[in-house]
Amino acid sequence: MKGLIAIIATGALLLAGGCSKGPKELRSYDLTVGPKKYTVKVYSDSTTTLSYGGHVRLAGRYDTIYPFEVNGRHYLGIDDYDDMMSVYTPELRELMPFSLGIRDVFIVGDEDGGRHGFMYRRPEGKYGLLDEDMRQVYRAVYDSIALCADLFQRNFKDSRGNTISVTDTVEYVRLLDEGRRGIGDMSGRILVPIQACDRIGVYAEHYFSDPNSAESREYLPIRHGGSYGDSEAVMGYAVVNDDTFSFYGLDGTLIVPPGAIEAFPVYWDDPKDSRYWLAYYRDTADGTQMEGVFRTDGTPIIQPRHHLGQRIYLRGEDKQVSEGRYPHDIMIATRFEKMKTIYEYFDYEGKKIN
Repeated sequence: MKGLIAIIATGALLLAGGCSKGPKELRSYDLTVGPKKYTVKVYSDSTTTLSYGGHVRLAGRYDTIYPFEVNGRHYLGIDDYDDMMSVYTPELRELMPFSLGIRDVFIVGDEDGGRHGFMYRRPEGKYGLLDEDMRQVYRAVYDSIALCADLFQRNFKDSRGNTISVTDTVEYVRLLDEGRRGIGDMSGRILVPIQACDRIGVYAEHYFSDPNSAESREYLPIRHGGSYGDSEAVMGYAVVNDDTFSFYGLDGTLIVPPGAIEAFPVYWDDPKDSRYWLAYYRDTADGTQMEGVFRTDGTPIIQPRHHLGQRIYLRGEDKQVSEGRYPHDIMIATRFEKMKTIYEYFDYEGKKIN
């Protein structure tokens, strides 16, 4: 993840006392805000004016007036004597009024000119998030909030067999409150609800950009996916707790419920095409492994089962109409002590077909 956190500090301007004949002008200076050049005058009664073309455009009891720039966008910041902030565009369109009660603003976002936002702090010490236009995205109810961007590389083969690399960028908002963690997006939508956990992170599945390569043929028949391959497909967010986890899709759908010890998408060529996940759980009663199948819309197809020696076998959807080697979509093989293995076959809706 690449990030930039720069603190916009407030300054203090000490002003001399006024006189009985009215406030005295203490100093005057030019202030450039993007394409605009203003004149600032500071008076002995702690008032400040901002003028353009000989006309006063802003006036008030301001402590500090200052310009700042973020990724090519210009802003005018104003601090009052109560340590509250206001922000305007260079054309003096108010973006962030004093009435919001914002005390500090921190720039968060991509240092290479990508999207950015503003983490802000209210007097009670909680943090929220504003977008580039200073519109509130998240209220100030968090101990920490940050706009993040993670980069992943996807490789493709063109018609001539050349490898083409494309970078996928996943932007999300990381939320932290009283030790609990969550994930949101820049529209203000919560994707992963705030919850107690050890960590939350973007999950990417490794796969082979050339499914017909020797390496791909070696690994894919054993297991579709895994830590093999030369490319990464961003699938969603993993919420880790001790040695178990849950998994949410990029749209916030809970696909793999909490308690999984392992899970992976069922696919053949590209995990982004997968619509089903195979997940492993541990039976809390006897410690044996359970296996279940879940659809990417969050629907459980086969609830985790824990018969002795049970294994669930799936194949990617692109193989449903296949060479005839797979007469089923899902096969559950259950082996009992001193008994033969029993095979059960299901379709991808969880309906038994034998």
